[in-house]
Formats: sequence, structure tokens, C-alpha cells
Amino acid sequence: MIKRFICETIPEIGEHVVLSDVDSHHLQIVLRGTPGDQIQLLDGRGTIAESVIVDLGKKSRKPQAVCCINQKKIHTPSNPNIILIIALLKQKVLSQIIRQAVQLGVCQIQPVITQYAVVNPRSFSISKHKIDICESCKQSGNPYFPTITLPTNFGDTLKNSDGLGFVGSIPNKTNLKSQVTIDSIITRIRSSDDKPINLWIGPEGGFSDHENELMDQFDIIPISIGNHILRVETAVVACLSLIMSTTTKTKKF
Repeated sequence: MIKRFICETIPEIGEHVVLSDVDSHHLQIVLRGTPGDQIQLLDGRGTIAESVIVDLGKKSRKPQAVCCINQKKIHTPSNPNIILIIALLKQKVLSQIIRQAVQLGVCQIQPVITQYAVVNPRSFSISKHKIDICESCKQSGNPYFPTITLPTNFGDTLKNSDGLGFVGSIPNKTNLKSQVTIDSIITRIRSSDDKPINLWIGPEGGFSDHENELMDQFDIIPISIGNHILRVETAVVACLSLIMSTTTKTKKF
């Protein structure tokens, strides 16, 4: 299993870098690393460096891992540019969703305040969710940290969104357009000129009728996965997977 760590500034090949106190402790005490072990360093901006441990500072008071850079590669950003616009949820649920979304390669996470939201926006913590992002990038090898913003008002977010819009909808929702087919999603993405793709996911109670009507006016297309009502966590993964697989197929043409 590849051991990955975050390093905001990765030096040039042949140079040394010292890991943070937390990562040094985790590497030595939890993972039982030893000098000579290979690890990867991510800066969250596209660079992945292959490195080797040269010292763990065992003779000092606290672990201090020193690594030597062997190789560096800058990865291009993932295509398409997917923005997850997610209703404000309880921290535990939102943390799970953020970790899953990072693994699937979203570029931005935008919490939105909806009519049926039950969470106070003041309880939202960017710093805590940035930890979710870092941990998921280390686990998955995603070289880019998606940006995450403070919760915004539904109407303002809708007006300021650009690109294609899709919303995870309840099957047979009568106040939305008929759910589109995968072929129509492919056609829509093909003609988008690489515009961002916004995926809207509502709270457990779904978006309100008024919110659905507004999204309809902004030409946000409803998509459903199967015939059953999904939990938010499931809907995010299912809809993102559909969009990702659709855009992957689109690249082949």
C-alpha cells in the first residue's frame, strides 16, 4: 500500500524535506516506517513526488521524518470540471460525502442553504472539512485539493452558477421535467465546450417545490438513478459516477 503525505512545498529532485510533526508521528509510530521506505508527497496543486525516507529523528524528543525527493510529476487537472453543490447537512454526513466526492474527482464543493435544511450555517467549519479533503486525497491519490466554500444562499448560488446543471431528483417528481436519458446527458455534455458541470444534491427531504421550479427556469436537468428514493450519501456517489462515466465515454469520440 502506498503511503501518501501532504507537503505544501515540494522541493526539487535530490533535495530533502521535513514532514509535519503530525505526519512524522503517524509515519513512525502508526505506520512503523523505516529509512529506505518509499512514500509519496502531494501538494494539493497537482504535484506528486516519489520520495524515500532518509531519517525519522528517533534520537530526538519527537519524530521528525526527513525525505529525499526522487521524482516529481505535475498532473493535469481532471476533466470535466465538476462542482458539487450540496445542501447543508450535519457535519458527520457531510464529511462522508466530501470524502467520497474527493475520491471521484470533484473540483469544488459548494454547500448551499436550502428551505428544508435543518443545520445552522454557523455550525459549518471549513477547517474541519479541509481535513476530510486532505485525508481523502492521501487515501485516493487525487493530486488536487478541491476548493470548499462557506454555505451560500440557494437563490444567490443559482444565479451565480455557470455551465451545465444537473440535479439529483426523486423518481417521477411531477414538478420537474421528465428525467433525461444517458444519451441525452452525453449529447448535452458534448455541446458544452468544456464548461463546468454543476451537480445539485438536496437535503434528505429534497428540494422544495419552489426551489425545483427555480432550477427548472435555469435549465438544470433532473437525473434519477433507479426507481427508489436514495439517501443523500448514495445519491451523491451515484450521480457523480454517472456523470464521470458519461464524460469518460465522451472523450473517446
